[in-house]
Amino acid sequence: MKRILISLMTVACLFWAASALAIPTLQLDISGGVYDDAPDVENVVSTGDNFTLYTLLNLAGDDKPSAVSLGDKFYISMAVTPKLAEGSDGLGSFSFFDGSAIYEIDVTADMDYGTPPLAEAFKDLGPHGIFDTYYYEFEFAFDPALQCAAYNVADNPGGLVEGSDFYYRAFDVDVSGLAEGYEIHFDLYHLDFLKNGKGVVDVAAPFSHDAQSGAIPAPEPSTLLLLGAGLVGLGAYRRRRGKG
Repeated sequence: MKRILISLMTVACLFWAASALAIPTLQLDISGGVYDDAPDVENVVSTGDNFTLYTLLNLAGDDKPSAVSLGDKFYISMAVTPKLAEGSDGLGSFSFFDGSAIYEIDVTADMDYGTPPLAEAFKDLGPHGIFDTYYYEFEFAFDPALQCAAYNVADNPGGLVEGSDFYYRAFDVDVSGLAEGYEIHFDLYHLDFLKNGKGVVDVAAPFSHDAQSGAIPAPEPSTLLLLGAGLVGLGAYRRRRGKG
């Protein structure tokens, strides 16, 4: 029995290690962000209207197509959520800074409608709860000089630290000008221009490794009251112990 338990523990440890190392090729992260594991979210979200969005490239990812390389062009989609009907307008704006230029994006006048990518010849992102809606597509390249240590955003949001495992780019985002009740959802993907004679999205950040604006709601008043009562009780307990 003891040997069986040891064997099971060994298998479990190996499985955990393999899962920990299974970091996707592409991830999105947010400075100071938190991971919201609600079934209809399951990605990292900002805790304010102004934040830095990180795109992460893991060239050792198990899902990386052989054609993907550091020098390629990658794409960020910035989509309005919840979904909008085509023709919607007057929903404010947001800004996106790539380090050299600020893009002021009017929602929805400066955006396209549907599912990215923009080119109709390309196969899109596939089943995704965000689309169809208005989105803005931004093309960029990773900087070979910007590297960080390996980490899984789903386990450690905002975990960007110095290292040499991943490549990254940072973009400053301000969504304070959006109409109330709307947020921006970010997707990250790579396009294969030659596969089977037509373009496809050959690798993308999994839905669980996307990012989205939108502060986590503050605790309900009842939760705050319970917390306060607990702190008061803890203080009284400590005073009683001190007198004893």
